[in-house]
Amino acid sequence: MVTHTMKVAAAVLMAALANASPAWAGQSEGSKPTAQVRYGDLDLTSSEGLNRLDQRIHKAAEMVCGIGTNNRAEWYDQLVCETSAIASATDSRSLAIASAVQSGPVQAKARTAVITLVAN
Repeated sequence: MVTHTMKVAAAVLMAALANASPAWAGQSEGSKPTAQVRYGDLDLTSSEGLNRLDQRIHKAAEMVCGIGTNNRAEWYDQLVCETSAIASATDSRSLAIASAVQSGPVQAKARTAVITLVAN
């Protein structure tokens, strides 16, 4: 059941996301790397759409945290970074899904939709 609070939160999220910056926000000096995952083309009411969203989130986490290393210490740091980046997107992901369920896949897909990940 979608509560009034969830409806309001979803509306606030969607309004904020409509004004999001480009797909790869990148990194400025002294800041943590970020990536934005677009999902406006996905049907978040379907398991296929959710799987594709999760794949995009994981790929974005790999990109902001670096891809692959043979050094065990660096590998652990990368894993921690990816886990943190994915966790940073959890609330936005949940709100996006709630919004899609509430409004239906066609209306949800019509919006500009972005989830921002922040690296550790």
